[in-house]
Amino acid sequence: WQRIWPLMFYFMGAYLGEYRPRVSAKKSGLVFFAVLLVFSLYNYFFFNAVSPLYGIAAKSFLYTHEGLQNAVLTPLLFLWVMNINMEGWPAALGKLAATVSKYSYGAFLFSSITDSFVYIWLNRFVPDVQLRYFFFPIALPISYAAAVFLSFLADRAVNLMDKLLRPAARWLVDRLYRLTAPDAVSTER
Repeated sequence: WQRIWPLMFYFMGAYLGEYRPRVSAKKSGLVFFAVLLVFSLYNYFFFNAVSPLYGIAAKSFLYTHEGLQNAVLTPLLFLWVMNINMEGWPAALGKLAATVSKYSYGAFLFSSITDSFVYIWLNRFVPDVQLRYFFFPIALPISYAAAVFLSFLADRAVNLMDKLLRPAARWLVDRLYRLTAPDAVSTER
């Protein structure tokens, strides 16, 4: 089942987008952090070399982006975020959240590119792996902001191409329709 994670996330997102389950933000946030705590403890005890339980589950439970933890935490996070009431927020913060929300799917698609670029430079400037952890609070927002910006540019390019190509496509379809169904065209008038 781990190999179908892109489809699984698509259908979970489609369900959340279509049915918009109403759960209080406080309750869904508490559930998210409780599950996060359980997974964190599990990871500490089974994947930390100093733990006496280290290695027991490492072979049977792969800790990757396609694993069970992400499959559970991701919809819980989205459920929590989409139920946050933003009515009392400042207008600028609400606009920022709406913008990030609009471009988040594109940012997800571009994140591999921006992560590669940011972390290649980080690896060059900070060769010590342990020291790189200190740069995480800087590198992650830079990579995310770059991915959102690329998503914005791609959205603009797609909208421009749509605006330019839609009349030509409409003309071509109309022309083909007239060539393939001349009887239907004459009855429309």
